[in-house]
This record gives sequence, C-alpha cells and structure tokens, in this order.
Amino acid sequence: MAMAADSPSSSSSSGMARRLAHHHQAVLGFLLGLFVSLVLYTTMSGQFGSTKSVGAVVPQSMSGERAEQNVRTSPPPVSSAPNNSIQGNVQVNTTYQLDQTVNDASDKMKGELIRQELNQDGDGNDDGSNVKHGAPRKPICDLTDPRYDICEISGDGRALGANRTILYVPPAEERGSDGPEWAIKDQSRKYLSDIKEVNVKTLSAAQSLVAPECTSRHTVPAVVFAMNGIIGNPWHDFSDLLLPLFITTRAYDGEVQFLVTELQPWFVDKYRLILTNLSRYDIVDFNKDIGVRCYPHIIVGLRSHGDLSIDPARTPQNYTMLDFRLYMRDIFSLPWDGQGIPYKETKAAAHAHQPRLEQEVRQPSRDLRGGAGRRVRVAGRGAAP
Repeated sequence: MAMAADSPSSSSSSGMARRLAHHHQAVLGFLLGLFVSLVLYTTMSGQFGSTKSVGAVVPQSMSGERAEQNVRTSPPPVSSAPNNSIQGNVQVNTTYQLDQTVNDASDKMKGELIRQELNQDGDGNDDGSNVKHGAPRKPICDLTDPRYDICEISGDGRALGANRTILYVPPAEERGSDGPEWAIKDQSRKYLSDIKEVNVKTLSAAQSLVAPECTSRHTVPAVVFAMNGIIGNPWHDFSDLLLPLFITTRAYDGEVQFLVTELQPWFVDKYRLILTNLSRYDIVDFNKDIGVRCYPHIIVGLRSHGDLSIDPARTPQNYTMLDFRLYMRDIFSLPWDGQGIPYKETKAAAHAHQPRLEQEVRQPSRDLRGGAGRRVRVAGRGAAP
C-alpha cells in the first residue's frame, strides 16, 4: 500500500519539472528574438541614415564652389545620443569623401573639355603634338589667279569695316591652334598699286572664344569690293567693275548686300540702275561702317575673266557675254532684237542721204576727193558750187 501511494506523487513532480523547462525555453527564445530584432533595427537605421546623407550631399556638391567650401570647412555634427556619435562620424566622413570624389571628377571633365576646345594634347604626350579634329580645313582664300584674288567664307563670317577686316569663326570641331590670315586687294585687278588691302582671318580656337560680338545679323550673303582703280570711263567702268560684279553676284538674283570700300558717290549715281538690280539691299560704305556685321556667307573681291569677257566654264550658271547683254537690255527696258531699236532705225534713215564733205579752199584748182564713196564739194573763190 505504501508503494502504491508514492507512485502518483512522483509522476506529478516530473510533470511540473517539464513545464518549468518549457517555460524557461520560451523565455530564452523570446529574449533571443528581441536581441536579434534590436541588432537588425540598429543596422538598418544606420544604413538608411547614411543613404539619406549621401542623397543630401550630392546636389550640394553640384551647386558650386561655395557649397563645396561649406561642406569641407564645417565641423562634424555633434549628436545628443552617445550611441549615435560613431554613426554621425561615419556619415560625415562618407559625405566628405563622396563630395571630394564628385568634385575631382568634375574638375577632370572641365580640364578635358578645355583641352579639347584648344586642340591640345590631353593624354600627356611628350611630343607636344596638337589634337586634330575632323578633316583638314580648305583655305578660304584663293590667290592663284593672275588677275584677281578672292576669299569666300561659308558659316560664321563677321565684317568689321572700321579696320577693314573680315573674320571667320569656324565650328568648334574645326578650330585649330593657329589661325591663317590673308591680305588681299578687293578689286578685279590685283596688281593696281592704289588699291588698299582687306584683311581676312580665320580665328584659332582660343581667339574664337573671345571673338567680337555681332552688332547686326543678316540672312543674305555679302560681297566686299573696292569702287576705285582706273574707273572713270565706260570701258573700265564695265570691264573692271560692273562685269566682274555681274560674274560674282548674278547667281544670287539680288539677294546679296554690297560692302564697298572707297565708295564713289558719282559712280553709284551714274550706275544706280545696274547696282540696285544686282542687289536689293542698301549699299554699305564699308570704310565708315562701325560695329560688327555678321553674315552666313561673305565674298571678298571680284572675279574677272578678262577685259569685257566671260568664261562660261568658270561661272556658277554658265553665263556668257550674251547673258550680260540681255541683262543690260532688260535693266534699261530696251526692246528685243526682233522688235527693232528706235535709235538704230533713225540711224538707218540717216544713211539714206549720203553725207557730203564740204571744205573751203583758197585755190580753186585744188582737187579733193571724198573717201568711202562720199561726194566732195569744194567751195572757194571762183569755184563752181
């Protein structure tokens, strides 16, 4: 009976021990989970804080040198919580390093752009060679013709009349370390000594950055030429100026402006009808012109093929002397050949009555005969009428 009574008590005590063991395990699991949660929370909050700091610093570093100086000279922020002091220092150090890296990259990029702009070698070569961009530039001036010199600019052309200079600002990819320059006589006879020269210059890369600003912009081409030389009679007026001007500008059909050096008002008045047909725009006295005129196309000089002659193979639209003659007839509203010309008809009628040569002599015995079939009447003392 005694052994039967002890059996239930021992089983109850062992059950109580198992329940206590399970309770302790649950408590330890809870504490362990809480510790892990705290560690994860601390780690994640630190990462989000550094990311937010980086996001705030990058725009400041891009804003300019003032923001850069503020970030670099400002002391690290002091945190009120002791546990966050290390995290704050890490964020400031990360921000400073990232800001310095961004600014170093920006400085390198600016330096590379400047080197490319000046066509200098950015790779540190010891030979000092220049970087060449694109194809070699074609010279804008042609001095090979024995009769005239000509310069032709397509692009950014700038005319400075005060110092008789034409500037060409090439595109960025065509700029070189040097700028060629020419001095030409802007007339159809380049060997004349009294023709002053006009300077034509292609700006280098460095000069293009400080090129004079345009005071007026034009959408039509311009032609620079001298209105002097040996003009003053119809032969040279047409052979040296009007016909070369026709060869050079007729293809523009009036959409061109004349920049005239040594402007002669009497010449403009005498041939105003021709000049206003070749150009619909005001003639500019280039010697007295102030400011900077910008044109998309500038020609300096006049093309000439000879004295009162045109070579069709050297003209834009194969012009001939017949085209020039018809152009003059149209300007002065002369009738076409088939319609007859009044002065020619009057001249033909005058030829119907042959003129006679009359000469008075002292001796009636002198015998005179008219040339070209003309009759001669000698009047004198005692001579028959």
